Formats: sequence, C-alpha cells, structure tokens
Amino acid sequence: MIINSIIADIATAVNEPYARKVVQILFVVLSLITVILQVRKHKFQKADFFKNNTLIYAGFTLLLISSVFSENTGIAGTAIFITVACFHFFRNVKLYQPNNIFYFIFLYAVLLLTGTVNTPEGFRFPEPTYTFYLLPLSLSLFTLNKKTLFRAGYLFFKVMLIYMFCCVIYFIYNFQYIDISLTEWITQKSYFREIMPDWEKQDAYFFVNKWAGYSHPTFVSLVLFMGLITGFYLFYKRDFVKTVTLSGLSLYIFLCLIMVLLMESRVGLIIFSSIFVFSLVYYSIVKRKYAVPLSLAAIFLSVSIFFIVDTKLTDDNLRSDYRKVAINYIKRNPYWGCGYHEQQSALDEQIALDSVHVKKRLNCVHNQFLGDFVQYGVVGLAVLLTFFAGVLFYGIKWKSYPLQMFVLVVVLCMMIDEPFYVQVGITRVTIFLVFFTALTSKQRLREWKILK
Repeated sequence: MIINSIIADIATAVNEPYARKVVQILFVVLSLITVILQVRKHKFQKADFFKNNTLIYAGFTLLLISSVFSENTGIAGTAIFITVACFHFFRNVKLYQPNNIFYFIFLYAVLLLTGTVNTPEGFRFPEPTYTFYLLPLSLSLFTLNKKTLFRAGYLFFKVMLIYMFCCVIYFIYNFQYIDISLTEWITQKSYFREIMPDWEKQDAYFFVNKWAGYSHPTFVSLVLFMGLITGFYLFYKRDFVKTVTLSGLSLYIFLCLIMVLLMESRVGLIIFSSIFVFSLVYYSIVKRKYAVPLSLAAIFLSVSIFFIVDTKLTDDNLRSDYRKVAINYIKRNPYWGCGYHEQQSALDEQIALDSVHVKKRLNCVHNQFLGDFVQYGVVGLAVLLTFFAGVLFYGIKWKSYPLQMFVLVVVLCMMIDEPFYVQVGITRVTIFLVFFTALTSKQRLREWKILK
C-alpha cells in the first residue's frame, strides 16, 4: 500500500516533463555505454581513424540511429554522413561507380522534379528530394568492407533495443495516471484530452515515445522494422560475423511487437507479422533442417494475423473516403496529374464536385500509389512501380534478404501513408535503401582514380 501510494504521488501528469528528461538521460547513458563497449571490443586504432574506415563507420552508424528521431535529427545525421564521406574522398581522392540500384531512386527523383512544372511555385528542385541524390551518391566517395557494415548494423540494432526499452519505461510511467485499461489501449485508437499541461489533445502514442522528440507511429515503426530486418540478417550471418544472438533477436522481436501495440499502429501489426512469417520461411530455406518446425510456426502466425487485425484498431473510414475521392480524380485526370505537392488542392476540388462529406481535411490521400497517380498521372504510378521492381530485381539477383524485406515493408507502409510525400519519410526510406544496398550488394564497382 505504501509503495502504491508513493508511485501514485510520483507518476502524475504534472511530473511528466521530469520523467521525460529521466528517460532521455537513460537512453543517452545506455547508448554511450554500448558504443564504448563496441569500440573497446573491436579496438579501433587512432592512426587508422582517417585513413581507414573508422570515421565512415561512425558516420554510417550515426546516420542509421538518427532515423528514429525527428525530421531535423534525420537531416542532421544525413548532413554529417555526407560531410564525412566528402572528407574521406578528399583524403583518398578516389571515386567509385554508383550502384545500379540507385538509378531507380534517381529516376523517381527526376519524376518529382518534372512534376513541379505548371505548379503555382513553378519549376524547381524540391528540397526534400535532395536526399534522393545525395545519400546514394555519397557511397561513391568511399568503400567499406562487409565486416565494418555488419558492425554498423549491429550497433544500430543494439541502440534500437535501448530505444524500445526506454519507450516501454516511459509508457509504464504514464500509464499509472491515465484512466484506461491496457486491453482498450491496444485494441482501439485512443486519445486523451486535458491530461498533459498545455496540451488539449494527446494521441496514445504521445505517451510511448514523445520523450524522443518524435512520435509518429508509422514512421517510428518503419525504423524499428528496419532494425528487425537487420537483426534477422545478422543472425543468419552469425557464422561470418558473430553479432546478434538468438536471445538478442528474440528480445528485439518481443519489444518490437510491444511497441507496435502500444503505438496503436495498424499497418505496423500487419508489417510486423509479415516480416516474421517471411523471415521464418526464409530461414527454413537457408537452414533446411529447421524447415518443418519453422514452416508450422509461419502457418500458425499467418492464421493469427487475421485475429490480430480484426479489431477496432484497423477501422479508418477517413482514409477509405479519401481513396474513393482520389480514384474519382484519377478517372478525370488519368494522364496528367495535379503536380508536385498539389494533392490537397486536387482532392478538395474533387470533394466539392462529388459533394462528399469528410470528417477531417487531409493534405494527401495517405496511399503512395494513389497519391503519385493523382500528382503525376499514369507516368507517376509507372515510375513508382519501376522503382520497386528495380530494387526487388537486385534483391533477388543478389539473394539479399534485407532488400527483399525492404520492398515488402515499404510497399505495405505505402498502402496507408505516403513516405515519399514528406521529408521524414524520404529520409528514412533512402537511408535504409542505401544501407541495405551497401550491406548486400554483389556488384563489382569500378574505381575511378582522381589525380591529386
């Protein structure tokens, strides 16, 4: 009773800002300890800091970790990585052929560039699209061996474990003073009014990861899923580099599922289950002696998916209405779309024509395939599909589990959102396309020497 009373006195909405600071400090301390242990384990030499891959390794790792935080943090991580790559180039004066897979993202970036024609702001290079060019081209400024990339992936995997642990701690604190049952929390979309000081309304995910400065469930889940893919891949390759153990991977899987449920991410439930099923099947093929038990587990999980998604959590009439509006607009404008970032005007126009009543005004369809069709016509949809076809082609050609899973995750994510419509989505998708390509590419890249 005394302990419960003390907890009740401490865990209040008024004290939430202090709890947020404590969790932030906890994350920083645990992450620093993890980094220090990693550095001591591999004994990076100071003499090789500039000549070798140590600086690039640090920049790549920071880039991956920055993706789970706010848009500005992701941009900062990108800027640091590009700066490090340029510094490495000026030290070594060598260029490398761009990987063929990157031409597909360049093609998509050109689509967005040409889509600015006849828009109110006129022809221009949209700032968010710079990431599409700069990150892939940065890989042409240096070369990394596979073991170094594995270590970067492992450190990213470990920090995401710490991130999820801190989110659970933060949630447990907030859950003490919120009047809702855990069952309600994980089975329906929840929001709370007048709980936090100076906040009129808070969605449920605010109380899970707001401490990190960014809480959008779809894009946070996207990064966590990339960490899960990285973990599975490193576990498969543990004979090559001993990094992720079965216990570590199991803990990540458990925390990832908890995070998806606590953030009430609808598409996250489906993507998590899909990754798990496909990974079990993939591993049963790689390790044939486990084929029967893993296949049975995959079948069991596949059936479970239908029970998981059959909740109020998956209801979303608003997006359904906007999809219908988008389809009607596409029927009127099948060849030429409304142009870059003109979705809201086009949809508002169609809503007025159809006399449709919508509960809330959205700035986009929240479906990347329909959204690109609305903006760029049939050409836009064709280019987007070409991008995925190109990545999947090389993923299959190189037998790259990460790239194949990348396509699965991003396609499913695009069914309910438009990551290529906003900087925060563009940054995340491009970061992991670049990382998984560097990690698993089997293309021999020509070296172009530059005279000093």
